[in-house]
Amino acid sequence: MAYKLEDRRTMPRDLSNPLRCEHLFRILSTLEEPCSLSELWEKSKISPGIYYSTIEKNLLQLDLIRYEEKGRSTMVYLTEKGRKLLQVLKDIGFSKITEIR
Repeated sequence: MAYKLEDRRTMPRDLSNPLRCEHLFRILSTLEEPCSLSELWEKSKISPGIYYSTIEKNLLQLDLIRYEEKGRSTMVYLTEKGRKLLQVLKDIGFSKITEIR
C-alpha cells in the first residue's frame, strides 16, 4: 500500500510502513531515559538489524535522537524535537493504537 502526500507524490516506502511507525514509537518511549544502544535494543525489543536498516536513518534525518560516546558505550539521547513528538504520540493514544494491531 502506498500513501500519497498532499502534492501527489508517493511517500517513501521507509516512512509509510505502519510497523516502522510502531518501532519508532517503541524507540522513542524507551529513550525517555537515555541508554546505551544495547539497552535500547533490549528494552524496546527491536533487533539491531531492524534498527540500523529501517529506523536509525529516519530518527537521525528528523533530528529526533543524538549519539554520544561514553566510555566504551554509545549512549542515545532524545532531542527536544524527539521529546515533543513522543508527547504528541502519547497524547493521541498511539500506544492504544499499536495494542489493537
